[in-house]
Amino acid sequence: MVPDVLKTEERGLCNAIAAKRHVPYYPGSDQAVRILKASEHGLRRYLDPVSPTKDRRTANGGRQWIHDAWAWILNADSDPDALLPD
Repeated sequence: MVPDVLKTEERGLCNAIAAKRHVPYYPGSDQAVRILKASEHGLRRYLDPVSPTKDRRTANGGRQWIHDAWAWILNADSDPDALLPD
């Protein structure tokens, strides 16, 4: 018997590009979003384009450049003129 087929990890809105490429988030004020967990699927083998020799991490342990990329994707969804991250 399987007790839980589906497990709730985070609650909020979700933007999904593919099955394993998704980001749950909360919309914030002034077009800012609070990302709950940024999917790194397919991106783990790449180095940080801003500083490839440093391991920049977010407060929850994710890689900063992936967090920034997802934040831009979410902002660009509602504002096509959103500025690209560094």
